[in-house]
Amino acid sequence: MNKPLNRKRGSIVPSNTQLERALFLFKQNKFSEALRLLTKVYKKEPNNVNALMAASICCRELAKNDAALRLINRVIQIAPDFEEALLQRGITFFQSGKLDECIENLDRVLSKQKRHSEALTWKGLALVKKDLPHDALRVFDAVIDAEPKKSGGFTNRGLLKLQLGNASESINDFDQALIISPNSPKLLMMRAQAYHTMGEFGRAVDDLTEVHSLDPKSVLPLQRRGLTYLKLEEFEKALWDFNSALKIEPNSKIDLLNKANALSQLRRYNEAMDVLNLSIGLDNRYANAYNNRGRVYQAMGLYTEALDDFNKATQLNENFAEASSNKSLLLLLLGKFKSGWQAYESRLLLNNQKLPIKKFADRLPIWQGEKGKKVLIWGEQGLGDEIMFASLLPDIVRISKKISIICDDRLLKIYNRSFPKDITFFTETSLPDFIEFNCQLSLGSLGKFFRNELTDFNQNKQPFLLADESIKAKYKRYFEKENKLLIGVSWQSEATLNADQKSLELNKILEQLRAFNVQFVSLQYGDVSAEIEDPSLKEYPIDFLPDVDKKNDIEELFGIVASCDRVVTTSNVTAHIAGALGVPTTVLVNNQANWRWHNEWQSSYWYSNVKILRACASGDWTVALKKLSKIWD
Repeated sequence: MNKPLNRKRGSIVPSNTQLERALFLFKQNKFSEALRLLTKVYKKEPNNVNALMAASICCRELAKNDAALRLINRVIQIAPDFEEALLQRGITFFQSGKLDECIENLDRVLSKQKRHSEALTWKGLALVKKDLPHDALRVFDAVIDAEPKKSGGFTNRGLLKLQLGNASESINDFDQALIISPNSPKLLMMRAQAYHTMGEFGRAVDDLTEVHSLDPKSVLPLQRRGLTYLKLEEFEKALWDFNSALKIEPNSKIDLLNKANALSQLRRYNEAMDVLNLSIGLDNRYANAYNNRGRVYQAMGLYTEALDDFNKATQLNENFAEASSNKSLLLLLLGKFKSGWQAYESRLLLNNQKLPIKKFADRLPIWQGEKGKKVLIWGEQGLGDEIMFASLLPDIVRISKKISIICDDRLLKIYNRSFPKDITFFTETSLPDFIEFNCQLSLGSLGKFFRNELTDFNQNKQPFLLADESIKAKYKRYFEKENKLLIGVSWQSEATLNADQKSLELNKILEQLRAFNVQFVSLQYGDVSAEIEDPSLKEYPIDFLPDVDKKNDIEELFGIVASCDRVVTTSNVTAHIAGALGVPTTVLVNNQANWRWHNEWQSSYWYSNVKILRACASGDWTVALKKLSKIWD
């Protein structure tokens, strides 16, 4: 949280010329010079409260908190009820990290003046530091009540709400603060952060653009606007911002990294490599640069070089979870399962991975592969991963006394139908009693115990999930009147970043298969209104089933997929559903393969019924689509 805005340094009245000169220097923020003069004053006049007080504040500003406390304590000995001295001692305790003592002094001020806005503000900040956010909110409410025409209370309350995850409410406070203090770069930056948190990237860009116009020599708004443009996939604009930041600070390591990232997103890999090499030339121990260069090498298909860089990054920073995670995904991509799974545990340390187990890590010890245990397992990541990793559940069931799974609520009925009754399934809204278990595990961690060699995946030969037979039969009846082979098609991913890497145009898939005596059904979840209205698709016999919510009604989607004779899909959740159901499936995978689909194998080791066709270059599906017409051979 910020210090109180417009904080006064004390109601100090000069008593002589030397003191007056010292206070002039004090107001100019020349604390060392002021302190030298003030020391002379209070040595001559030991009870000069004004000199002692000002000297105490100078010491605090110079990070000499112990000296500051000694001086302010002398003031309080002389004048025990001096509110300003109690306030300054409270602030000094805050700066020293002595939060209880801070609050005690501020409460003494508030006992005399309950609407003392500065004391309230510092108390609110101390409560935030003590991790008592709701108490702090009430205090900031009191600040606003005491000074509704000042922006400080709204600002601090808005920041706290943002920290608590209430971004929309924080924006209301920042709006109020900006009415009082318009064109404040700090407030605009805060509101931009809130918009960014909410995913309203366009509004964040607007605020950051205004900050840049107010302060064109500051790199921070350029950096943040560039990062926001990356979220909007406006990579050229992001590159412009990072280049502009580098004109102000040419050797900024973070801006070099960001520039390389923008170039990489534009697939200008050689240029990105040059920038990262420059960064490493400036600091050959910069772990982030090696990690990012490893990612560029991987995008270029230079896997040995990528692995070397990930290793270098983790050698320089052994706690670098992102580099360890990148290394793990590359090892798994290359089929090096044993070492890959070991490094895969680093995903649990990533700040951007909100895995359920991280919230409950202190409840139970982590399962280490022991037999005869009662294990609580947490589903993780997306729906596709939950389905894929569920193929490992029979392995742990065989060696455990009791297994319970926390799963996506959309999968609850499917899992209960598909797995033995000795597995109990829950959702996050109906958690089991933790005392019923010996240990816990995140679902993706099962791989290191049961899939360390390629032959270990032979256990995945059979379908392991079941559709509702009545739903499957309903769609069988619905489609069988055409008496044609039914092909289910899914053509895009919900992931927005590099969408062309995981998405195709629907008509390009359908035209490769129309020569066969087939009919098509859409398995695509999300908004398909553009395809439904596309006149070029009228020549293809595809049923969109627009009344089915394929994203949320997973039971219905499972039934549709199970009714298909074949499935053709990009590497989205549909691929995992079809794979788990055992429907013959072809997955179209981009050339920068996700680790789940290996980098060169033509069939999936997760699902024996899934074949893989690969793009030959980024977004170039020509060869893969030509092969698609031969999948029935």
